Amino acid sequence: MKATGMTRAMGVWGIVVIVALAGLVFTLQWVRAEGHAKEAAKLPKAAAAGIRAAFPGAKIREVEREKKELVIYEVELIRDGREIEVEVSADGVILAVEQEMAASALPKPVADAVARLAKGGKVEEVELKEVRARLTVVPLPMPQTVYEVEIESKDGETFEVELDAAGNVLKSEADDHEHEHEGHN
Repeated sequence: MKATGMTRAMGVWGIVVIVALAGLVFTLQWVRAEGHAKEAAKLPKAAAAGIRAAFPGAKIREVEREKKELVIYEVELIRDGREIEVEVSADGVILAVEQEMAASALPKPVADAVARLAKGGKVEEVELKEVRARLTVVPLPMPQTVYEVEIESKDGETFEVELDAAGNVLKSEADDHEHEHEGHN
């Protein structure tokens, strides 16, 4: 069978299409790799090292900074006629204690700095804050499995619940809303 000019032209175009598709695939892979590198650059070095150690060979697709909630209570007290504000964790660790004090009671180096900063202005209020604890993230010896479930109730309200592997409720968005309203009646 003899190839016609049309058959040869289709063969050439077929090769051109294959080369073009190969180039496109290569370009997409390169762009994807660039995207992974840009996302990884958003992480602090220690965080990136932790990810690489825990998940060797994985590609970082996206990095998003999140603030995790930690319940801290601010408690106002009256002691000997003076107001004291205390920040306490749910498990009873006192994080900080603040109380008003007279500007005249400031230590000299602090009073001098305040005078420089006020530039002849009036000091309205002075508080002494004692920092008694700092928050630190501690790795667990074994990972804890938690199931996060979003539920839509019969009346159409959506809430989230977290459960452990035994089905115990660890946290419920519904509980959070109930506690927010306690004591505010």
